[in-house]
Amino acid sequence: MNTEIFYQGVPVIVVIIALIELFKNLGMSVRLAPLASLILGLLAGYFLLNNWFTGLVIGLTASGLFDIAKKTILGK
Repeated sequence: MNTEIFYQGVPVIVVIIALIELFKNLGMSVRLAPLASLILGLLAGYFLLNNWFTGLVIGLTASGLFDIAKKTILGK
């Protein structure tokens, strides 16, 4: 396993979550958040990590982490 990609991917997840929150505050529909997270993950994977699959995992992880945190913190 290439640990370098793992350690580079973790901060990207946090950035994607922050960008999705910014987009939602600017008026993006909440229903589009998972799709936007996936697209940002794919773009980050391709341009930053040179790996589409890692980008897919990053986007899906960012989307899932946001949903889990929202349910845990806000009780929704």
